[in-house]
Amino acid sequence: MGNSHAKHEEKKHAKKPPQPPTAAEECAAPGSAKAPPSGSRLRDAYHVESKILGEGHYGTVRRCSPRGDATKRFAVKSINKSRVHRPEMLKREVEIMKAVRHPNIIEVVEVFDEPDFLHIVTELCRGGELFDRIIAKTSSREKHFSEADAVGILAQILEAVGYCHGLEPPVVHRDLKPENFLFVTESDDAAVKIIDFGLSKYGPAGEDHMHTRVGTPYYIAPEVLKRDYTLKCDIWSVGVIAYILLCGYPPFFGDNDKEIFRRVSAGSFTFPSPEWDHISGDAKAFVSTLLDLDPEKRPTAAAALEDKWMAKHDDHHRAHVSRHASNPAVLAAVARRMERFVHMAKLKRLALNVLSRNLTGREIKDLRRVFEAIDRDRSGKISSAELHDALKPHLERDHVDAATLLRAVDISGDHEIDYNEFLAATMQRNLYQKDDNVKKVFAQLDLDGTGCITVANLVEITGSKKHAMELLDEADLDHDHKISYAEFKALMLKK
Repeated sequence: MGNSHAKHEEKKHAKKPPQPPTAAEECAAPGSAKAPPSGSRLRDAYHVESKILGEGHYGTVRRCSPRGDATKRFAVKSINKSRVHRPEMLKREVEIMKAVRHPNIIEVVEVFDEPDFLHIVTELCRGGELFDRIIAKTSSREKHFSEADAVGILAQILEAVGYCHGLEPPVVHRDLKPENFLFVTESDDAAVKIIDFGLSKYGPAGEDHMHTRVGTPYYIAPEVLKRDYTLKCDIWSVGVIAYILLCGYPPFFGDNDKEIFRRVSAGSFTFPSPEWDHISGDAKAFVSTLLDLDPEKRPTAAAALEDKWMAKHDDHHRAHVSRHASNPAVLAAVARRMERFVHMAKLKRLALNVLSRNLTGREIKDLRRVFEAIDRDRSGKISSAELHDALKPHLERDHVDAATLLRAVDISGDHEIDYNEFLAATMQRNLYQKDDNVKKVFAQLDLDGTGCITVANLVEITGSKKHAMELLDEADLDHDHKISYAEFKALMLKK
């Protein structure tokens, strides 16, 4: 949420992206959120500025600051309940926004449910919309983003989408478009964040499909028009965004919605000259895989991140992540995860430490860069002083200090945090709640393959019978002195 967030609430008046040039133009053109106490009111806790940053059909967006600390700035979206015709959708949007936690998703700070208004306080993004940057590019000499710049943006979008799709149950956005992404700052390499979950929903389990037609004409997937779709509809939308980033206009366009829908349904698009003449074949192939008419043939978000075109520009992305490894938003996310880790059961902490040694993937690479940024002396371990310096500004709200974090995370007991310990404490919930990962860790703790984790197993792992009994007591729900897979899974899924 930021200066323009409220404008996105009116779905049927979506912004029109730049159109491909006409023949005449081509000839003329030169070369986390917490809930306040029941009954609390927004203005009791925050000073709200009178200036409106954005205004939509349902309400307004303003800046606000906690009373007693004017140095902190947030955004507050105030929704007039009398204008909301489907309150269940508003309730679902708020529920999802409070549940998701990712560096590329807007953070909900607090929600105030008052008789006439619902106020959602979020972090403040000052960099404007991705849509506006696309418009600025098409009005400039460059006309579009470079392939490296496009990868930097798409990597963040795909990481956020992959996180949402990996949740249990998965979150399907259903309205990914440039208007729904804000930059944290005005910097050219600022991080981007998804800001609007108004049409999102929890995806169905198993092979079930969704059937409600929602979305925005330019970005809607063809199977959504047929009212029979899965979370792969989001991948199509990312493909449309990728196309626009690379050339400045959408692959499917028309004078009206009916014409746009006809072209989307056909799924036929081209890479016209001259805009695509200097775009690499790998980039075109990447776009084509995302815009495959068959949803089953589209890659997952994780697979798209590993595409060779994305990998080719990974040096740019690596530099981008390194610059943002010490970004307050990234460090705040790390602090939240470590605070969550502190309050976990000790057996769960041990399990995550075991899992951390078996994980691969882009998010793990990104956490490695954050670890290296905090480890200033490059010793390969994070000291209490380094942890304090990096995270202190983000720990004050919950009154948890760096020393407490270090003691909880330091599984090895050497008073420092190595990379695996750091990863265990900061990995996203969707990684350790996946069935495959839960089974993998259980098998490694069940040393003798009996189908249960026993005291003897835990003594062998920890070297202490007292510690082993403490771990057993946390998960042994039926008090039979062993931990079944069902008990272990319940512990891992517990929030």
